Amino acid sequence: MHFVNLIALLAIVQFLCFEYLVGAQRRESGLKAPAMTGHDGFERMYRVQMNALECLVAFLPVLLFVGFSRLEDTK
Repeated sequence: MHFVNLIALLAIVQFLCFEYLVGAQRRESGLKAPAMTGHDGFERMYRVQMNALECLVAFLPVLLFVGFSRLEDTK
């Protein structure tokens, strides 16, 4: 079960890194907060972040469900 928790934690840390990179790209490009278009680099980083979020919402519950069900099978 420790590996399942580690994988879940690493997935969340990866997403937090993506959030940091989006913020850094926003500062670098000079886009103000509500704007989502106008700089190609920012738009790419934002799409990466949103795609990761969409996958994370599906990945984490399945990972934890399977991890906990395997744990119950070994008891």
